[in-house]
Amino acid sequence: MPSEIQNVLDKHEQQRPLSCFQSAVEMVLKLNSILSEGDYPEQSITANDGCGYEPFAGKKKRYGRFEVSFEEIKFDPLGDAIKKGRELLEEDIYPIYSFMLPDRSGYHGFVGFKNEMDDISFFTKAQLGPCAAHRFNLLEIIIPQTKTEILLVRFSGVP
Repeated sequence: MPSEIQNVLDKHEQQRPLSCFQSAVEMVLKLNSILSEGDYPEQSITANDGCGYEPFAGKKKRYGRFEVSFEEIKFDPLGDAIKKGRELLEEDIYPIYSFMLPDRSGYHGFVGFKNEMDDISFFTKAQLGPCAAHRFNLLEIIIPQTKTEILLVRFSGVP
């Protein structure tokens, strides 16, 4: 349910201007109950600010009793990125997209989710610190896009 997803994401904070991709990874880990509300292990690594998905792609990390693997898929042009996101959501995997913000001010991390129409929409944090997660529907976000990457977060362990 989108409202349950938003409730989790509203409590999450993006901590610095260039930590949006680490923040998006943490949001997905929180949605999967791998991290608790107050955990920010990825944003604590300031050296990764502004590095996009590079610190994650093709890597495995351990979070408590969970082993998490990260896979990056690049789409240039945009191609089948939305179709792939829909397929991932059917597998209960929240895709993390790298999208140009609608005002074209730069790329940002967005978490894809299944909306009320059984299609894909996106959440991101539009501000630093405590704030509500900002929701974008497909038509709002797709217009400025020419390329994107999806980061897949897969895990094993017992929630």
